[in-house]
Amino acid sequence: MPAPSLEVHPDARTASRVLAEQLVARVQAEPELVLGLPTGGTPIELYAAMVEAHQEGRVDWSQVRSFNLDEYWPMAPAHPQSFAHFMREQLFEPAGFDPTRTHIPSGEVAPESIALHCAAYETAIRAAGGIAVQVLGIGLNGHLGFNEPGAPRDGRTDLVDLAPSTRERAAAAFAPEKVPARGITMGLGTILEAKQIVVLAFGTEKAEAVARSIQGPVDEACPGSLLQEHAQVHWLLDEAAASQLR
Repeated sequence: MPAPSLEVHPDARTASRVLAEQLVARVQAEPELVLGLPTGGTPIELYAAMVEAHQEGRVDWSQVRSFNLDEYWPMAPAHPQSFAHFMREQLFEPAGFDPTRTHIPSGEVAPESIALHCAAYETAIRAAGGIAVQVLGIGLNGHLGFNEPGAPRDGRTDLVDLAPSTRERAAAAFAPEKVPARGITMGLGTILEAKQIVVLAFGTEKAEAVARSIQGPVDEACPGSLLQEHAQVHWLLDEAAASQLR
């Protein structure tokens, strides 16, 4: 297996800005770069730096094609806790992305159409030439996207159940009885087909998942550990998230 590639920075802001500058350079060279993008707290500093680069006139994101990892289901895209809303607010609108070139799984697709929708998402990724750079966060239990422990390594985009720990993390943003129980996510097989993967992980609470993913056995019980089998994975950590690495 390839040796892990990682950088440890003093804090999340520094690590995020390093990645932002790398993406700026890539897009300057490849304006139609295909990005895979996450949501949640982890990429907020990254997206702020990408917006800043656009506002400074250093990069044009409008030709970039993007595919988001996941979305709650059922969830209207206008809902303030939807990932679609998060991406519009945090990145797409302030950074000048072309909305016709951004893709997010639909949280309002009808139950009978989910299989077709998920297959179409896979087709769209392939039609774009595949994901060149997939940015990931990692969950406390090692989940990637909504691929919880035990998810198959060859899984494709699908509707999945969310683990209790994932729902608990989301509870602060929802009324307790309204925390989504399911979501549509790229599968681990989809994620692992990206040409390059960059993982952001920050804070002491992520340290165990980081250590298991980088130095533990490769096992579907920790989805992050499957990244060890990918030839082009780079981890960007803060000191706290790296604290359990040997």
